[in-house]
Amino acid sequence: MIKALINSLNKQLVQLDKSLYRYASLQIPLPENFLLSPVSFCDSFFLSRPDSAITLLGLDSLISFKAKGEQRFVTIKKDYCNALKSWHYDNPPMAFLAFAFDEQDTMEDCWQLFPNTLLTIPRILFQEKNAIQTIIVNIELTDSYSLQTTKIEQLLTDYFSSALLNAQQQTEQATALISIEQKEAYQHWQSLAKNAIRQIKSGQFDKLVTSRRNSITTSEPISIAHLVHKLAHYYPCCSIFSYSTSGKTIVAASPEQLLSLQHPDIQSNAIGGTISRKKHSCKADSGAPNSLPFFLKQSSEQSSNEFFESKKLLKEHHFISRAIYQNLDPLCYTLKMPFT
Repeated sequence: MIKALINSLNKQLVQLDKSLYRYASLQIPLPENFLLSPVSFCDSFFLSRPDSAITLLGLDSLISFKAKGEQRFVTIKKDYCNALKSWHYDNPPMAFLAFAFDEQDTMEDCWQLFPNTLLTIPRILFQEKNAIQTIIVNIELTDSYSLQTTKIEQLLTDYFSSALLNAQQQTEQATALISIEQKEAYQHWQSLAKNAIRQIKSGQFDKLVTSRRNSITTSEPISIAHLVHKLAHYYPCCSIFSYSTSGKTIVAASPEQLLSLQHPDIQSNAIGGTISRKKHSCKADSGAPNSLPFFLKQSSEQSSNEFFESKKLLKEHHFISRAIYQNLDPLCYTLKMPFT
C-alpha cells in the first residue's frame, strides 16, 4: 500500500510546473480504513472530535512558525500568509496551532521543550471526515524533492508499523498508575487556594483558578495511542488532542471549544464552575427530578445546600460567558449569549 501511495504522489509531482511554486499540497485517497492514532516517533499533532466524526493526524513538520509576546498571533498569521503566496493547492494547507495561555510565558520546567506559540504545517496529514479517509502530503518543490519522497515513505512505513502495534495494544490490560506524593507541593497549593479566597472576599478579584501538579509513574511504558483512544471512548463530546515534540507529549480531553468558524458564524463555548463528580452523580436513563444533577433542577426542587452550590456554579459560569461576550462583541454584527 505504501508503494502505491508514493507512486500516486510522484505522478502528481511530475505534472506540476515547479517554476511557479515553492510548495505544493497533494491529496491521495486512502485505499482502506484504519484507526488513526497519535505517534511519538516524530513531531506530531493529533486532534479528534468523536461526536463530530472528525479526526486529524499530522506527522512531522514541513514548515513551522514560532512567536512570543503581544504580537505573537499577528506575526504567525503574517508568516503563514507569506508562505501561501508560493503554494500550489486546491485548498489552503491545514496548519496546527498551539500556544501558551500567557503570551510572555518563558516555558520552563516541564514545558521547557515546547514553544510559547507554534503554527506548523505537517509534512503528512491524515484526515478522516464522516468515515472518509485521505492523506494530504505537503512538499517543498526543490531539486531535492526526491529525497523528500524518501522521507515521506519512511514516515508512512513507521506510522503503519506503529498503527499495527497500537491495534494490538487495544486488547491489553491497562497499566497501573502510581501517584508520587508531593506533600510540599500540596501544602503550597492549599496556601495558594486560601489566599485566593481571601482576595476574592476582599473584592480584589471576582474569580481565581488555582492549580497544582501531580506526578505519576508506571511500571510499563505509557501507550499514547491507547490513552487517547480511552479518552475518546469516555469523553466523546470533548476535543481529544495530543502534541509530541522532542520526546515529550501533551495529551488532553477538553470540553471547551475556544473558537469555531463556519463563515459567517463564529461560535465559542463557555464552561465555568466546579462540581464534585461523586457527590452529584446522576442516572442518565432516568428523567425523574431527583436523578438530575443539582444545577439542572428547578430552584424549588433543590435542597438548601444544592441551591447554594447552584448559585455558585452559575455565578462562575457567568464570569466566563461575559468575558467571551466582551471579546467577541467588537468583531460581530450580532451576538447571542443563550444563558446569562
